[in-house]
Amino acid sequence: MTKARARPIILMNFDVWMGDMVDCVTFCRALGDETRQQILELLRGGELGVGEIVKAFEMSQPTISHHLGILKQSGLVKSRKQGKQVFYSIDDQNVIECCGQLFAKLTVCQAGGGRPTSRRPAKRGSK
Repeated sequence: MTKARARPIILMNFDVWMGDMVDCVTFCRALGDETRQQILELLRGGELGVGEIVKAFEMSQPTISHHLGILKQSGLVKSRKQGKQVFYSIDDQNVIECCGQLFAKLTVCQAGGGRPTSRRPAKRGSK
């Protein structure tokens, strides 16, 4: 016996849904920087201290800390303090949730359940 796959729920009240949603713009902006992408790639191997992350880059500790702060604020990483050291790891649950919500947002827009994100320009010479 095979299990039936759950069908995605298309939400029609887009404005209400957006209130509960993780800020996709912040999430995407955090991913839009190459250095932050490289930090996330490094953290795929597991939790690392700031010093270990700094050693992997040719950047200063304040610059890496700035990028880590943006990643943390956007929910991509989490931190824990042990004495004077701060350790960072990928916040798997939040990343899964953000990606799922972003996918759902795009699905809703494509299905006509949400507001269009942009309009196609009219072709020149057409009436």
